[in-house]
Amino acid sequence: MEVVELQSGAYRATLAPSAGGRVGSLSWSDASRRVDLLQAWDGAAFAEHVWPKAGAFPMLPFANRLSAAGFRFGNRLVRPEPGPSGIVQHGVAHRRTWRLLNVSAERACMQLEMDSTPDWPWAWSAEMDVSLSDIGMSVVMRVRNASTEPMPLSMGWHPYHPTDSSIRSRDLTFDAIARHDLDAEASASLHTSAPVFDMAPGETAAFSGWRGQSSLRVRGEGAIEVACTGSPHLVMHRPMSGDYLCIEPVTVLPGWLGEDAASLLEPGSARQLSWTCGFRAKAQAIASSAGGASSQAEWNV
Repeated sequence: MEVVELQSGAYRATLAPSAGGRVGSLSWSDASRRVDLLQAWDGAAFAEHVWPKAGAFPMLPFANRLSAAGFRFGNRLVRPEPGPSGIVQHGVAHRRTWRLLNVSAERACMQLEMDSTPDWPWAWSAEMDVSLSDIGMSVVMRVRNASTEPMPLSMGWHPYHPTDSSIRSRDLTFDAIARHDLDAEASASLHTSAPVFDMAPGETAAFSGWRGQSSLRVRGEGAIEVACTGSPHLVMHRPMSGDYLCIEPVTVLPGWLGEDAASLLEPGSARQLSWTCGFRAKAQAIASSAGGASSQAEWNV
């Protein structure tokens, strides 16, 4: 697969346009250490429905899981084709080859154009601008409705951040209004509770009213810092293995595609989601924490 390498200051990254526009790796390093901000993908080829749990990828034109029965949009029942397991998940963009438009040492821009199909009867296009700077990686995704009628859209970004068995809920800081647990079809419930993620293996939850920032402590090193715009919701998932944490910004809560007014995109209109991920070394993080209150005991070791 074609691999694009980016570098800026302390940050290095790889991209694979032909592997669904995937960011394969993102790391920060100084003279004595290297810290992976994303689980590094080994670059091996994979089946389109058995993607590696590494790097980060776009979720388009819908994010998270859809009901096998489909969803209603206006008077139309839409039933995207499921994978071999019977699950409809994460759209199609991460299973298609993106076209590399331009690339430099610090930046790459990719494009995907999709015609209408029987199971997604709208044409659409997407651009993804990935860049490195002294603050880390920035990803800007733009989706345009190329059809002649309104289209449903749920945008999302799916990163895999490394963790280990020592990670606890106090190591994760974010600010949201409410937590929504997921039902048997992975749809966010209307019932809400305190926006707390316990970091338990196998735990998955959605959060509404997310303020667009999160911090994940890397024990003994510092913190992975994430900032987003255009994504008022968040999905978090930690697998039973416990070796990574997905902090997924999304524009629509899981299962609410077609019901939430925010999922409607008019013909010719575009929507944008941006994600920035960087590293804050421990000395910097402690100094910052000392200067103000934190919603969780982020730096209590």
